[in-house]
Parts: sequence; structure tokens; C-alpha cells
Amino acid sequence: MNKYEEIWDRFGKGYVTKEQLKKFVELGVITEEQEQTILNLTQVQVIPHGIYRNIALAFGAESMEKGEGLSANAGYFAGEYAPWQPGETYRPGQLLQHEGAALQVRQPVTAQAHQPPFSQGMTAIYIPYLVPDEYGVKPYKYGCATKRGERFYGGQGAVFAYIGADNPSCIYPPSEEYPALWQREE
Repeated sequence: MNKYEEIWDRFGKGYVTKEQLKKFVELGVITEEQEQTILNLTQVQVIPHGIYRNIALAFGAESMEKGEGLSANAGYFAGEYAPWQPGETYRPGQLLQHEGAALQVRQPVTAQAHQPPFSQGMTAIYIPYLVPDEYGVKPYKYGCATKRGERFYGGQGAVFAYIGADNPSCIYPPSEEYPALWQREE
């Protein structure tokens, strides 16, 4: 499968946006004619994982320059990013993976073993991007973005719907201990 076919496939499955297609054209990955062919697709569904590391890295740097986060789809690229390592120095916009999730670095940092991503105080350093499974449920990671109606796994595999206000950095895990934020599904 060539890049054009891969992009066509990913757009049809719902994890490449129209804006990203325009970026692929700008980067010379596909032609404008190929973009128009892809835009004619009508099937949209979501399934996991992608392979566009270089393109994703370009989007990561660009989004930080603009002062905004990545598309929620960034999580699909987690397997393509370098793993987070204590002792490494990271720059803003850099994309990493940790515990199966994608991360974007918010500010310069030298990673410390006692301060990994998804730990207290690290929401100012790393933005996690999580991917829902085939049931539309995401794993919860400390500091992840939550939107009303999204579903997350809590303890013992229980599923919780987030019922609070949209939160760019939620520090309260899915649990019946936080009834103003989470509602357990049966």
C-alpha cells in the first residue's frame, strides 16, 4: 500500500480530517487531484492505529507554534513516537509515547524517573492523547482531556461516562467517588 492508498484508507475510516488532507498536499505527500478523489469518500468509521510518523511530527511542531494542541487523532500514532525516557531532554511540541499513549510536550523538560507522564504535577509538562477501543471506551490516564459524554475505563474494567464540564486536564479518575464527574454504566 502506497502513501496515497494509506491516506485514502485512513480518511475513509475517519481519522484523517479535511484539514490534514490539505496539509498532505502542502507537504507533497499527495496531489490536489488525489485529495479531491479522497474527499469524495462517504464512509466514516473509527478504528485504531496509524503509520504517519513524519507527518504527525510535522503537525506536532506546527500545533505548538500556533499555541494549540494536536487533533484528538494524535493518539492513533502512539506506536510511531519515541518512548519517554528518564534523563532525556524534550522540547515543546515533541511527540512521545508512554504506557501505550501518545504525549505532546508542553514546555522544555529533562525527564525524571520520579516524575513520569500521568503523574501528579506533570499535566503542565505533557498532554496525553488517548485512543478509544472498538467499543468507544478510552483508557483513563491522569491529566487526560475529558469531554462530556466520553466513556473511560475505571477500576476492574468498569465503564464510566464523563458527565462533568469539558476539561483539558482531568485529574479525577473514573470512579463512583466523584459522582459530579463520572457516571458508571451498567
